[in-house]
Amino acid sequence: MHALAPPPDYCAQWCEENIWRLLDHPACRELAREVWLISNPSRQVVMWGQRASEDPETPVLWDYHVVLRVEPDDGSHEIWDLDHRAGLRSPLADWLSRSWGPDPLRVPPPYRPWFRRFRATDYRANFASDRSHMRDAQGEWMASPPAWPAIGVPEKPGDTLARWLAFDEAQPPWTPLHALLAEFSP
Repeated sequence: MHALAPPPDYCAQWCEENIWRLLDHPACRELAREVWLISNPSRQVVMWGQRASEDPETPVLWDYHVVLRVEPDDGSHEIWDLDHRAGLRSPLADWLSRSWGPDPLRVPPPYRPWFRRFRATDYRANFASDRSHMRDAQGEWMASPPAWPAIGVPEKPGDTLARWLAFDEAQPPWTPLHALLAEFSP
């Protein structure tokens, strides 16, 4: 793990806001960056190596997850995942293997990840969350919210996350796992 100084803001279970804030961190501000929203039509993505699992060998089932793909100056590809046990920064191939095994296509299709990819500037400019997705039917928090204020875009109040998670939303398109693997294979 390559630590960042200062440490990035972090709140467990709030990956979309963690990444939004990470985009403004001095360590990555000048790098080529792309935000990856990970989900699938069933909203059940299995992932290994996540800190949310008490057992490192047991996967978690996320409805969605958000990470940052970064291109350091050497032209490589890294994934910055604040929730991964391997640490914040991992080479893309290592992160894929730790998250879905050495043969990610063996993950059953209903649990396979799909990726919606955003330019970092677009994500930062357009992301808004009223945090309603993290309240249960009684209005109680399902996970403690971050200490910072909810992220809103004045001209787009409400929640863009719900729209971005919809599979009927056309832009940007969803990329299936096999296409992502083909694009980034050596």
